[in-house]
Amino acid sequence: MMQAQLQHRYREVARIGQEINDDLSSDVATLFEKLKSRIGSILDASHALLLAVLQPETKTLEVYYTQQGQDVFQAAWPFEGASRYVIENNTSLFIRQRSKEELPFQIGNLEGTRTEESFIYVPLSLRGEPIGALSIQHPEPNAYTEEDSFILELLANHLAQAIRNVRLFKNLTLLSEAGQLLTQQFESPGSLQAIVENIKEITRADIVVLYPYDQTTASLISPPCIAGNLSDPDALSAMRPSRPDDIALLMLQKRTAIFARESIQLYKLLRGDVRLVERQRFYQREGLSSTAAIPLFVEEKSVGVLFVNFRLPQRFDATQKLLIEGLAHAAAIAVKNTRTFGQLSQKRIHELITLQKIDSALNQPDPDLKSVLATIVKLAHDEVAADHSAILLHNLERQVLTFGASAGPRTQLRMDQSAFPISQEGIIGWAIKHKEIVRVDNVHRDSPWKDIYLETIGETISELDVPLLDEDKVIGLLNFESAREAAFREEDVEFLRTLAGQAVLAIKKAQAYEREKRSAERFRLLYEAGEKLAQLTEQEDALQAYQITLDLAQELGQTPVVLRRYDETTQELILVLATKHRHTPPSQILKLDDSFNGWVARHKEPLVADDILHYPLKFSHQPADPTIRSLLITPIKILDRYYGNLELTSHIVGHFRDKDKEFFAGLAQQLAGTLYRLEITQQRQEAEIMSLVGQSTLEITHRLQEDLGLIGYHIQQINNELEQQCVNNLPISQKLDYISNAVTNVLKLGESLRSELKAGWGDESTIWLPPGVLLEDALNAVTLADAIQVQIEIEPDLPMVRVRQHLIVDALRNLITNARDAMPDGGTLTLRAFAQGWSVAIEVSDTGMGIPREKHAKIFDLFYSTKQRSSGFGLWSALFNAKRHGGNLKVSSQEGKGATFTLLLPRSEGYNV
Repeated sequence: MMQAQLQHRYREVARIGQEINDDLSSDVATLFEKLKSRIGSILDASHALLLAVLQPETKTLEVYYTQQGQDVFQAAWPFEGASRYVIENNTSLFIRQRSKEELPFQIGNLEGTRTEESFIYVPLSLRGEPIGALSIQHPEPNAYTEEDSFILELLANHLAQAIRNVRLFKNLTLLSEAGQLLTQQFESPGSLQAIVENIKEITRADIVVLYPYDQTTASLISPPCIAGNLSDPDALSAMRPSRPDDIALLMLQKRTAIFARESIQLYKLLRGDVRLVERQRFYQREGLSSTAAIPLFVEEKSVGVLFVNFRLPQRFDATQKLLIEGLAHAAAIAVKNTRTFGQLSQKRIHELITLQKIDSALNQPDPDLKSVLATIVKLAHDEVAADHSAILLHNLERQVLTFGASAGPRTQLRMDQSAFPISQEGIIGWAIKHKEIVRVDNVHRDSPWKDIYLETIGETISELDVPLLDEDKVIGLLNFESAREAAFREEDVEFLRTLAGQAVLAIKKAQAYEREKRSAERFRLLYEAGEKLAQLTEQEDALQAYQITLDLAQELGQTPVVLRRYDETTQELILVLATKHRHTPPSQILKLDDSFNGWVARHKEPLVADDILHYPLKFSHQPADPTIRSLLITPIKILDRYYGNLELTSHIVGHFRDKDKEFFAGLAQQLAGTLYRLEITQQRQEAEIMSLVGQSTLEITHRLQEDLGLIGYHIQQINNELEQQCVNNLPISQKLDYISNAVTNVLKLGESLRSELKAGWGDESTIWLPPGVLLEDALNAVTLADAIQVQIEIEPDLPMVRVRQHLIVDALRNLITNARDAMPDGGTLTLRAFAQGWSVAIEVSDTGMGIPREKHAKIFDLFYSTKQRSSGFGLWSALFNAKRHGGNLKVSSQEGKGATFTLLLPRSEGYNV
């Protein structure tokens, strides 16, 4: 039975090996996916499977890892640990229990993955060449057997071959592309004979035949170029395609290559399955077994036909086909170059040299966009007879143009211009809209250009505009202007058409590099912000959090930055910090009116305005600084907590681009998260302090009752002793009565405090309740005089709050009782509930005597009261219960004008107690 299972596993290994080696055009990631889906039939890889591919150039590992359905990819993992050990020693590694084995290395864990106990690591190698390592892993010890290790080694051999094939295929593809480029970089007429000789040598063919095609005469050129020894030297004279059914002429009409493993198949495919009589065919005379026939095209134009012939049979596998087709592409371009080189004018040769210089100058490892654009414009300006030259970049998202580089007497003037929207009426706008080159001899006279020309340089007469096309998108434009009429010729257009292609590639490469640098810088700044903000722990550090955010925003934005704090009470934006302003200082206070900042505050969404003068949304209030043209404002918010706005401004139109909105939104969110954390920490600390105060008070009252409770007994003993001695001393009796009454009052106060404090430490669980229910329960618990009128105002659709019901009802009962006591002659008691920012606000207002401002800070202190015979516990308890629920209690009052107490509780959308 075990033998049968082992044979089954062998067969499965062979099947998997065949499948992963079947497709040469795949990549390593695809191989890993195939392996992952099939390995379960022979090995337990359900817990963890790892493939580490060695990158010899960088001495790193490309790691593909899956752990219980979670996939991890690491492009450049350090060359260390178990993978390094098995690769360098070319030996398998069988670890039964990692925690109990002494290993000469440390097995590293990828981020976010767990530690396993059982491992099998096997090397991937082919003919002594190290390729990588393959591993299966299990969380339990002793999960694998020696047989599992052997099966994994067999599978590794197939996988090594597959990875090697993938690499070979990729290398051949790159070789093909490189061949095409190299054949364009010529300085002297190429030799077609040398081309066919090279093809013969590289393909190891016996005879290679190349027929160039003449577009003028629409015929193949005879005799063809031949590399290889003909069996019949006289056959060359017969190789002149003259008959319509000649194989070379028939192949000229094809669009794709034919790879005939049997040469006769080529004839049958092109002429049909007919009897080959009348004369002996070429393949018969030369004893050919296999033939590859390839039509040659350059830019959809036929330039010839290539035949690669073999006397030994060929399989024409994918690698061989790719190699032959790649060489055929090079041959096609060589044919075209050879045919056209002799006809090029000296100007064209000079243009080609210029293009080579541009290509060389732009092919830098770390391209800087500004220098790339400057190089393009300078060399083009020198080649084209222009007075003014420029390259403009097109922002596809915002539909504006900016000057990337300029050449000519007005270079600095043009470079200082802000971004400007594309006008459909201008010649440049027309060229971009229609994606066509425009050459105008006289912009003031030629139709239809004279009707749409927009003057930028006063002396311009002739103009040439070349759009830079990336597939179907215009990413920029080459602009040339001259004070001479008809300054630009058709030869200039052709030269610039080629230059435009180079410019697009160079710009895309430089922009990609610049984006990567910018992204890296953003990541560094966000990481730095996170590190600095994480060190802040106290509520007093809030201003420092604003300062850290301001500094980092300024460092990346290089523009004025303003931070505003939102005041929930006044519903205003208050200036917190600002960098140095350009013209007018930012406003200290902003209402949430019809303005850019107001829109962000109301919608809680970022806003980017490329040009505030032409912004789609019209606001009645504009920025105080008249030099501002573009701005970026993002809310400082997290969850449903809104703290204010982060604002950046610029005097340049379209200054904020790419991922600026996302970056600064992330920075603002980090600030919001820090403020929220400091807020919650402060609330918890206050609640803990109040809890400690309450516990201490409870202990003190207990000790008072124990100690003072005996005083009454001792007074009675004194009175008894006085009676026995017949002492009747009225002053002593009065003082003893005073002591007894005072002690009784203290004990009553202590008992009252004990009862209320014990009630505050109940174990009632939290429940969701509408705020109106809490107000109703509290109101029912208080007796009000008829002279007091009650008004209740509850906002519709108000979110619920999660509370310990008896604690919040008790807090509201205290507030309502205080309001009643403040109106002994009657008045109006108003109870409100409404949403306020991240909280639900419950207000208790009276029209009583009010509270002097100097007492506002004291009324929440324990034992402080403005009323006689009061414990001073009610407001302290109400605030304590608010803090325990993550809320707060505030007072607003003027003496003689009543008082309003506001209980704030977290809303159900963003906070759970």
